[in-house]
Amino acid sequence: MGVFIPGSDVILANLNEPDDGVVVGASYAKLMVKFVIGLRTDVRTIWQFR
Repeated sequence: MGVFIPGSDVILANLNEPDDGVVVGASYAKLMVKFVIGLRTDVRTIWQFR
């Protein structure tokens, strides 16, 4: 996983694009009892209502 997640207190996960690596990294951080913040700057909805 690397050296950055174990050495960090807070993890900021960019959730704008579907990316398996971000999910794995955020899950690994939660498993290590780190504080994980999910950041999504795209204001469009993920559901398309008609």
